Amino acid sequence: MNPNKQTIPDDDIDLREIILTLWKEKYLILIITLVFTAAGYIYGTLQPKVYQTTITLRNAPVLMFKKYESFLSAFSSQQQQITVSSSYNQNLKLNLISLDNLVNFVEQNKKIDEFKSYLKTNNIKTSAYFRGKFQQVADKKKLTDQYTLNFSIQLPGTEFLNDYIIFTKQVSVDEFKKQLKKIILNEIEIYDQNLKIAKKINLENPILKSFAEGNSVVNEPQALFYKGSKVLSQQKFYLEKKLKEIDNYTFNYNPILEQASNPTLATKSPSNFMVTAFALGLFFSLIVIFIRSM
Repeated sequence: MNPNKQTIPDDDIDLREIILTLWKEKYLILIITLVFTAAGYIYGTLQPKVYQTTITLRNAPVLMFKKYESFLSAFSSQQQQITVSSSYNQNLKLNLISLDNLVNFVEQNKKIDEFKSYLKTNNIKTSAYFRGKFQQVADKKKLTDQYTLNFSIQLPGTEFLNDYIIFTKQVSVDEFKKQLKKIILNEIEIYDQNLKIAKKINLENPILKSFAEGNSVVNEPQALFYKGSKVLSQQKFYLEKKLKEIDNYTFNYNPILEQASNPTLATKSPSNFMVTAFALGLFFSLIVIFIRSM
């Protein structure tokens, strides 16, 4: 016996034998793969079509809020002071992603009666339909504010999204006005109380105290009545005038930088499901052949 002769272990894989086995079972592989591929195509065609539209927004201009900067402290946190415009823009974005706000818009929208009928017929709640379908697009650079809406064919998504942004802008403006009016009313109440004190003590003009530098007004924060009834009356009149202006002030800006895009198909096409099913079918057929050959 030649000691240098190499022997092939019995458990080594014989590639030629594997190829012959696969060729022998080629019809089985073909049938199983075709069945899986056909099933994948049928499954893909039965999936409901979901479309997507994208809209780009702009922030409200800072100059639009300049006349309210005197009330800045009311919009500031203890940690960091923020501008009135930043507060408004932040609140607008919160309202946009609010599911309750979206549901309210649907209920008030008279252009989508057909869509509402679809929801009612299929016993679908508005909140359930839109949950997770309206989202802000993640942008690490934060150069733009983009939002996407996923919807079915029953909903005119492009017009719906444009109208929803305008609706939310008005909601945010109304909330801003309400908050601002509350602040001014509180200021008016404070001045009114001090005005009554000044009138009661017959103090018309500010109390002056002589300093080395000259005359100056004693302006103690907790004693506004030292300003006298004349000054307090004028300041109260100014606040009341500002309060009336708020109701008539129109925030004339368009929050939409780019209108909602034309809908694109968001769901996978049947061909995608066919490719996945083909791979699964091929893998399954190999398993069947392996089990049969054992």
